[in-house]
Parts: sequence; C-alpha cells; structure tokens
Amino acid sequence: RGWDTEYIKELASRFTKASRVPLTENQGKRFVMRHGGVLGLCALLRMFPYDFPDFIVPVIMEIVEHNEDPTVISSTVRTAIKDFWRTHQELWHIYKVEVLSAEQATILQELLVSPSYYA
Repeated sequence: RGWDTEYIKELASRFTKASRVPLTENQGKRFVMRHGGVLGLCALLRMFPYDFPDFIVPVIMEIVEHNEDPTVISSTVRTAIKDFWRTHQELWHIYKVEVLSAEQATILQELLVSPSYYA
C-alpha cells in the first residue's frame, strides 16, 4: 500500500504522548507540545480519506478527547472530524458495525452528526 502499519502505530504513539501533556496556567511550551500532538494525530487520520483501517480507531478516539481543549486545539479537532465525516459518511453504516465498538460509534456519532434544531 505505500505505508507501514507499524510505523504509523509508532507515530500515533508519539503524537498521543505529546497530546496528553497536561496544560498549566502558563501554557507556553506545554501548549505547543499538546497542540503539535493533536496536529500529528489529525495528519494520521487524514492519511486515509476514504478508508478506515482498524489501527486508526485509537487515533480518532484520542482526537475526540481534545474536543474540549482550549480554542486553538478544539478548532483543529473540529476541522479534522468534519473532514473525516465528509469523506466517510457514505459508508458510515458499515464502519460503525465492522470497525468500531458500540461505545466508540456512539461517541463519534454524537460528535459527527449535528443535533437537530427540534430535538
């Protein structure tokens, strides 16, 4: 295929570690590190615009964890998730059964699909 699964998993591990750096009052370097980790995870997710390999599931679930981060990071998350949905919604009914667990599918569904105005 042109990519090495083990290498992508190693990158995902590095980016996940960086994205979990705790933020403090004086954010500075920690904020840059955390945002860099999230950007790296988003880049990995974008490597598969029309495919959803199982090793990407932990990547997207980690990205979702940062939806409530400070504005700069959360806007990165929302953009990545919006792009993911745009390219994957056609086969979503298959992915949510074959690739994701029920809990993961619910979490992503809540984030991906806008709530109804009338709900």
